Amino acid sequence: MLNGACLQNGFDGVHLAVNNIVDRYGGFVEKSLSKYNHNPDYKKVPGTVDYLQHVKENLNVTPMQADVPQSLYFSFNNRPRLSMPNKLEHSTNITRSSLFNQQLNLQLALSHYIKPRSNVNKILLLNSWNEWGENMAIEPSNEKGVTYLNMIRIALLGLICNPPSNIPRPDGSQSTNAES
Repeated sequence: MLNGACLQNGFDGVHLAVNNIVDRYGGFVEKSLSKYNHNPDYKKVPGTVDYLQHVKENLNVTPMQADVPQSLYFSFNNRPRLSMPNKLEHSTNITRSSLFNQQLNLQLALSHYIKPRSNVNKILLLNSWNEWGENMAIEPSNEKGVTYLNMIRIALLGLICNPPSNIPRPDGSQSTNAES
């Protein structure tokens, strides 16, 4: 029903994407479902996650991992949500999530979108608009203003206005900045 409504209104229909966390838990394997890259796996590694280490790990993704929809977060801290009742031993906090490291991670995620992608894999997931309870909000705030929205805007404009040269086309040939 939802697929039909989407098609009727000019969209490509409904496509289900599953995060790669199910792979880590030995969950179901369904080849027809697209997956997106979600890191870190805070459910298996409670405690502290080093954001800069996460960025470094993202530098070494395989072409197959880079081709799925990417998921990007700027920070995370579920300690306030888990403080009552006291479940702090299950909490996760992100360290070294400076604006510089966040911008680096954003540019790295966007770099995977330079080459042509299938329609279902063109989505970029930003986590999250207003998840204030886990310090994952990119929504403008009194504390940070429009910092995250500007960071995203500048990164996207940089990619659009200054695309890298020799971008591969779907047919395998190369384009140049002069053609853009």
